[in-house]
This record gives sequence, C-alpha cells and structure tokens, in this order.
Amino acid sequence: MTSDSQNRNYYADHLAEVNKSNSVKAIEDIRNEKGAIIVPKGAEITQEMSNKIARFKLSTPLESSINLEKVITPKLLHQKITEINKRLNLEPKALDLFKPKLVRHCQLYGNHPLLAQKLTVLAERLPEVYNNTMITSNLALHIAHQLDLDEETTHSVFVATQMHDAGLLNIAPEIVHKKGKYEPSEWKLLQGHSTIGRVILEMIPGLPKKAATAIFEHHERLDGTGYPVGKSENELSVEGQIIAISDTVNAILSKRLLPSGYQVKDLIPVIQMNSHVYPKSVHDALLRFLSLSQFKPTRVMDDNKIETLIKFLLVLQKILLHWFKLAMKFTLKLREHPKTQKITNVVLVVERINQTINQSGLFSEGMTEWLNHVLETKDAKEYQEVEYTGLMFDEFRYHLQQLHKLMHIAVEGVNEELEKECHGIGLLLKDIPNKV
Repeated sequence: MTSDSQNRNYYADHLAEVNKSNSVKAIEDIRNEKGAIIVPKGAEITQEMSNKIARFKLSTPLESSINLEKVITPKLLHQKITEINKRLNLEPKALDLFKPKLVRHCQLYGNHPLLAQKLTVLAERLPEVYNNTMITSNLALHIAHQLDLDEETTHSVFVATQMHDAGLLNIAPEIVHKKGKYEPSEWKLLQGHSTIGRVILEMIPGLPKKAATAIFEHHERLDGTGYPVGKSENELSVEGQIIAISDTVNAILSKRLLPSGYQVKDLIPVIQMNSHVYPKSVHDALLRFLSLSQFKPTRVMDDNKIETLIKFLLVLQKILLHWFKLAMKFTLKLREHPKTQKITNVVLVVERINQTINQSGLFSEGMTEWLNHVLETKDAKEYQEVEYTGLMFDEFRYHLQQLHKLMHIAVEGVNEELEKECHGIGLLLKDIPNKV
C-alpha cells in the first residue's frame, strides 16, 4: 500500500457514496490545515469533493463539518434492537424489566448527532458490520443491566459498543474486506480501528471519558495478550470488557452456532470455556442473561449419529491434549530466549489454557469414563450433554489455534529453527479433523 493511500481520507469516500442516495452536505467551510477552503459550506460531498479532501490534511475532523439528510433516529434504533430481542426469545418478565432501559438509552442516543451520522454511514457502507454492531450493542446493554450499572456507565457501554467497529470506515476498504491472511503491516492498520473509535467518541460532546476508554480497550484481554496496548487485568475497565465479551459472543453465535442449527441458549457451554478470558463479574452476568432465553437446549444431531460423535470425541480428547503438551514444550524453549512481549504472550496463554483444562474437566478421567458409559448404555437422556461436550471441544480447539498464531508471531523472523518447529506443530493442528 502506498503512502498516498495510507493518508487518504477513506471516510470522505464513504460519504461520497452515501451522498448518491442520502444527501451529504458541508455545514461549514471545510478547510485545510493552513485555513484555505477546500469545500465550501453547502456543497455536497461528491466523489470529486472527496478527491479534493484526500489531497489535504484538514483543520478540523471531516465528521464535524458535514450533515446527512437522513440518519438513524432513536425510533429506528429502538425498532432494530427490539427485533433482535424477539429472536432471543427472552422470558417476558425479564424483557419487561429491560424495555425501559432500552427506551431510555435509545433516547439518549438522540442527543449525539455525530453518533447518528457515523452509525448511518456504517449501516449504508458496511451493512454486515452494522448488523453485528446492533447485536453486540444489545448484548452489551443486557450485560450492563445484569450488572446493575449506573446510568452513566450503562450509556457509556451502549454508545461505545455502537461505535466499536466504526473505525473501519477510516481504513482502506481493500484491508477491511480482505479474505485470508493479513500481512503484518495490514494487521497493524486494521488494529487501528480501536484507536480511531476512541477519537470518534472523544469528538462527541457530553460523553463520559469512560466511553472512549471502553472502545479503546475492547480488544484487550485479562492476560495482557490483546491490543492495542496489551493492558492486563487490573488496568482494564469493566465497560471495555463488556464490549469485548459481547463482540466475542456475537462472533461465536453468528459464525459457528447459528449456521449449525443451534440457538442463543446453546452458547452457555461454549462461554463456560472462556471463564479465564474475561472478568468473572462480566462472564457471570453474561451467563445469567443467556439463561433468560426460553429456547430449550438444541439437539442438532440425530440419535444414530451420537455413537460416532462419542468415538470421535474420545480420540479428539487425546489428540488435543497431546498437541497442547507439544505446545508447552515449545514454550519452554521460547523461555530460554531473551524475553519479549510476544514470548510473554505465549506463556500467558499457555497458562490460561492450562487453567481451562483443569477446570473444564474435558480431559479428565471422569470425562473419558462418562463418554464410554454413554457409548455402552446408549442412554438417549445423555445425548444432549454429548452434543454440548462437542461444542466445548470445538471452543478448546479454537483456543489452541489462537495459541499457535501467537507462537508463530513470537518466532517469525527471529529464530529459523524454532520457526520450522512451530510450522510443523501448526500442521499437526491443521490436520486434526473438524467434524465427525
């Protein structure tokens, strides 16, 4: 990517596209850093104007100098989130207690024109991101409700979640839409959406500082392996961790569970595998919320396929544990080298996964005995739990995949011998079957 493309104002390009169906006008003269007028007040942001904007550094952020004819109103926001709640099939009493909070914070949203502008552009230009944002915002508001947070903190969570991916509008589309592996330079640019989101919220008058902090931290993790700073446990805000867990839940639900036929309540065994990733209070609040769904546990597999699943899980149990032991030995070799943050991240994740192994029971003798018992007795009453155990193993495999990524990052370009070993370990993990 050229330096010119890196410096381009991609948000202006998005506005030019939005302008084709929703008038976008300058509400004041748009000037460069030296004060010269680039776009006069009242002019529409066309592609021609966007190209002019791209050649200069502006004296004030573009967002504060334009206006959209139509924006997402508090009423439309409320309708969208209400539709999402219907799909969750929540207990009527719990939903009735939640409704006033949703109404209130949608109304407060109306006090922030810049927020409405950004959300509208996000909806029109990145509709999939917008839909995920709405689901995540609803989850975050429910978690804040379960934690009984005060109104200011709850509003900070709600607003920050709406903007947590809005920074993607300021990043080159070819990076945002790229499929497959990112180059290190591209990944660094993509990670910048957290920082851009913080800048956006800092521009909105009347918002508590904690809202900007929350959006900045929503990819940070308790063990310090997140980004952009690598903050850990006591350095992190509860607001940022609410967004983090909501974002993760939405990803698991939309990419893995719903396509397989499961429902929101079936997230519970999967989320239990993440008890060391997020603060206990936030993790437990999410589990309380999920338990409010009236969906019954979902059976996706036919009874005649459960026997095959059990046999697969018994083998998978041994393979995954063996792979993790290889990763632990590799980590010991890493610790013999000069300490870096990348190596520290590997060590921290290994420790966290070890905790998950000890507390989940997935690799215990008891789990092996139980699976064999169900295999022998063919007790259909246990089949639901067998399916859930399969979901838990899937989540554990995901944690191992993330560990390998960190291992690769730690040795890439640093030590050729370890790099080859890491590659070999990765091939073993890749070769493990995903399905029965």
